[in-house]
Amino acid sequence: MANKQRSGLIIALFPQLATFASAAFADVTPATIIGSNMVVQRGQVVPIWGTASPGERVSVSFAEQRKSGVADGAGRWRVDLEPLEASGKPRAMTIRAANTITLSNILVGEVWLASGQSNMAYGMGVSIEAGGFDTGTPSGATAQLRAHMKSDLQSAAAADLRLFRVQIPLPGETAPQEQTTWQAVTTETLKPFSAVAYYFAREIHEKLGVPVGIVEAAQGGTPIELWMPYELPEPKVPLPAVVQRPDILGAMFAMPIGTLFKQHVVPLIPFAIRGAIWYQGESNVLIDDRRYAAKMRVLIEGWRDAWHQRELPVYYVQLAPFDYIHFGPPGAATLDSLPRLWEQQSATLSLPDTGMAVTTDLVENIRDVHPTNKWEVGRRLALIALAKTYGHADIVYSGPSFKSARLVGNKIEVSFDHVGGGLTSRDGKPLTDFTIAGSDGVFVPAGAVIEGDKVFVSSTGIGSPTEVRFAWSQTAQPNFFNREGLPALPFRTDRD
Repeated sequence: MANKQRSGLIIALFPQLATFASAAFADVTPATIIGSNMVVQRGQVVPIWGTASPGERVSVSFAEQRKSGVADGAGRWRVDLEPLEASGKPRAMTIRAANTITLSNILVGEVWLASGQSNMAYGMGVSIEAGGFDTGTPSGATAQLRAHMKSDLQSAAAADLRLFRVQIPLPGETAPQEQTTWQAVTTETLKPFSAVAYYFAREIHEKLGVPVGIVEAAQGGTPIELWMPYELPEPKVPLPAVVQRPDILGAMFAMPIGTLFKQHVVPLIPFAIRGAIWYQGESNVLIDDRRYAAKMRVLIEGWRDAWHQRELPVYYVQLAPFDYIHFGPPGAATLDSLPRLWEQQSATLSLPDTGMAVTTDLVENIRDVHPTNKWEVGRRLALIALAKTYGHADIVYSGPSFKSARLVGNKIEVSFDHVGGGLTSRDGKPLTDFTIAGSDGVFVPAGAVIEGDKVFVSSTGIGSPTEVRFAWSQTAQPNFFNREGLPALPFRTDRD
């Protein structure tokens, strides 16, 4: 889509920027995300905006700066503060027009947006009490993870780690909007907040030693289309196939493209952020989505356009193994649906300033679409941010990823990027989940042996293998890692 079209869309959406703000223009009112206890992004221009009477002059004072602007004919105003250095010292912001508003306890540090569907939306309290769709007795591993997270929740207290959770009724819902404010981390404020987002923010906070603000805008059961700001170029996003199967996930798929972008994301723009983390895709597996990588490109580039940050980092989670075949209605997904989506998530890494956390090892129950270990998911996302955004070159942030393959005798030699300190079997047993095929294209289980920074894959039944796959199964939980404890990315060398 041409940049002119994208710019036109953002302009068309501009009236939504004050969605959180009061419609009472007589008094100056900041957008809801502009509030007491917030963290503002260091090192960037800091937009402050809201509503007032048309033509009214509005001034903003903060950190020895005083900026002013005039509300336009619709009552919208915006002023930009100059970039600030990180500070854990609580300070006040004063907004003056016909009336005066004072916002207190504001810090300067790092701000990230956390978005996606239910695995991102799962709050700390919910993650501790229950998993996903399996109602059986939790395994010993699950019980231990929940105990670990419960201890983290009970001891949670960080005055300079702040939370903001977008809470807006979906179109058609009659429930009133809940009050949304910035809050410091405590046991009570953390209970409903995204566990993945919290653990990500906690790791960043601990490693950088500066205040961190994390904004959660996530909604369970949502396809990526609802978060995209505009449609794909031709061929269009294949929504008709989705609409024909409303039994899969209900009314969510019938909403127009961009519904949640407008409802949950646009009201946050242009709040200054360092980057975004994303955990979504389960809904798209259930429609056997073959264009997810293209949709991710639209989402990432669209969000970057909306924030006018072409290098905005977007780090995301590759979905965990799950038995999709027995979860949805017959025909909703195939045995290849999840591996195909894994492949498209990996392909998204070709976009600059992206990174992916792999989670094939974080499943205790293959029938639970909501793995308990949100702690490690958040930590792995933070590793990517620390290495790629904050320049910690010593951090290994990815497991082994496929680089190349070639035939050597009767074996396929596979080379990898992100070897880290070396390739290894996590449990010391032979590598699992490798298959190979000969000229007939039939894949069979294969042995795989690590030799230095390469893996040699073979099967006694195939003298001249042509293709290799790794973890090409919705239930694959392989033991192939690097020595830093990060799992290898699933891959295949054959194509449809």
